[in-house]
Amino acid sequence: MSEPQNTRAAHALKWIATTSKLDPNFPSTTSLNELVALIGRWSSRLLYPGNIELGLYTFVMNPFEITLYPCIMKYFHDLILIFLVPIGLVCSTARAQYVGVLGEVGTEFDMVQRLTGGGYVVSSLVLGTEVISRFDPDMQCTWTKEVQFPGSPSLYPVLTAANANGDITILKNSGDDPSGMDDTSDVRIDLVRLNGFATPIWSKRLHFRSSMFQFVDYRPMTLRVNDIGESFVVLRKSTGLPDKVMIRIAANGEVLWMKKFLEDLYVVDGFIPNGSTDCYFSCTDFANSGPLALGLIDASGDVQWTKRITYPAGLGMNDFHFCVGTDEKLLVGGVVSTSIFLLKVGVDGMPEWFRLTTPLPPTGLGVGTGLYAIEPTTYGYMLVRSAGNPGRSVVQYHSSDGSLLEGFSTTMLTEGEFTKRLSFVLSGSVGDEFTMAGSYVVHNTLFNQFVIQPSLVTLPPQLAGECFFGDETFAELPVALSGLVVEDITITTFLPLPPVTDIDLILADLPLVVTAPICGSVGVDENTSVGPSVIYDPASALATVRGVAPGQRLSLHNVLGQDVGSWNVQSNTIEVPLANLSAGPVFLSVQSAQGEMLFFQKMVVVK
Repeated sequence: MSEPQNTRAAHALKWIATTSKLDPNFPSTTSLNELVALIGRWSSRLLYPGNIELGLYTFVMNPFEITLYPCIMKYFHDLILIFLVPIGLVCSTARAQYVGVLGEVGTEFDMVQRLTGGGYVVSSLVLGTEVISRFDPDMQCTWTKEVQFPGSPSLYPVLTAANANGDITILKNSGDDPSGMDDTSDVRIDLVRLNGFATPIWSKRLHFRSSMFQFVDYRPMTLRVNDIGESFVVLRKSTGLPDKVMIRIAANGEVLWMKKFLEDLYVVDGFIPNGSTDCYFSCTDFANSGPLALGLIDASGDVQWTKRITYPAGLGMNDFHFCVGTDEKLLVGGVVSTSIFLLKVGVDGMPEWFRLTTPLPPTGLGVGTGLYAIEPTTYGYMLVRSAGNPGRSVVQYHSSDGSLLEGFSTTMLTEGEFTKRLSFVLSGSVGDEFTMAGSYVVHNTLFNQFVIQPSLVTLPPQLAGECFFGDETFAELPVALSGLVVEDITITTFLPLPPVTDIDLILADLPLVVTAPICGSVGVDENTSVGPSVIYDPASALATVRGVAPGQRLSLHNVLGQDVGSWNVQSNTIEVPLANLSAGPVFLSVQSAQGEMLFFQKMVVVK
């Protein structure tokens, strides 16, 4: 057995050990000899891909000690015996061409949705305003709109969601009403619904009034919509106790109910399933590392059930995502340590099965492990997650019982001094095709400069792409439901509905997003670009912009869209001083003498 295989095999068994139950009475350090004595008689029955057996030789070649987690080794025997057969180490080899697209440099997609009639809707936050684009099935842009709200700029992000019919909903904090002359504040939360042609269906403003002496602001945290345009909204109070507020919005914009939580919770999420009048929500406490709480609320706001689920004692559960499968039951996914968990929940809120998966070799504890999305399919489920060491995005396909079918991960390509990779953080699929949004990153290792473009990728069912995707190896572990602690709890109560008024908004046409195939970019030398390029040197607090021309104008804007500096270009190179700017993201743009946008890039100022 080769040394890398020994290492990966040892990590696989260590992962199984560290995800078993904990026992404070067991010694916190287990030596190599003790470990071999405890699990050696079963280790030869675990198979690595290629039918390489894991015997004692593995551990002699790769001595390691379990020092992070005091494991119950007497239970570890039972764990191996019970779950020996279901544990699968999967190595994927399939390939298929996929469809990919690159967008404008310096922007990031914050929402992607596949459409049943073909095509895509995406959104991105550019200079403090929300920009929405519609793409046809060939990923060619058909329109791009900038959405302008009446009111004050907000420090909080604008949230956008769309359904498969193409309807778009936008949620924004428009700040306190500056016209108020009394001793009260009026924080305005705007909610807008557009059709698939970017025509407003309705535009509503929710008013949250409080005393100026006890000013309360609200940060948009969650926005979800279903197939008929019903919306689920979560707001977070930004002053005082960080209360969370859930709001159910009808398809016509009417506020149906509003509820708050009786506990101090860190994360709250929820959604209304397609074709359903009920609403699911999830939450967790203890800084996004506590137990999982799930609930079901009917259309009138009455709670049908709320469960708190813990597994196992001492390991946090976080990064929750969920969907309803073809069996109309809830599937919840999240992170436990370095593993992704999948939990099927019955109509009464009780768990039906629980599974863990992790890439091999496992990542370090809490390093680079995250779950970004889960989508239902005709055969089960698909999800996109991250894994570290090295950092990569992973796509997993699961059957309806949660067992792993296939898995692929993104790989880094190296061309001279350039490295290129894809990473994904969003999904929005129709049927069994998986569409993801993320970033295409080109790193010039010679100058340590990065060029980042937003990307969309659609994968055929259970297949990977021809470029940027490689094999991924997993360990899979079903967990007995007896290992979960389930409690009935009550954590929500009704709030009075806020006043609602109609508002006007402006939709401005923008130039169409220019796209290019992702796979076609492989092999292109970025040094041959005739457009502007930026080299940022934090030590001198200067950004050198090359490839510009006399008569052009260079501008810097902050995340609120405010102009923080402008320069007239006099030659082919210009140095931009950054010493007076605050640390954080800024947006650099180059315009022609006629005002046409020629170049746009996001930069992060480092202090």
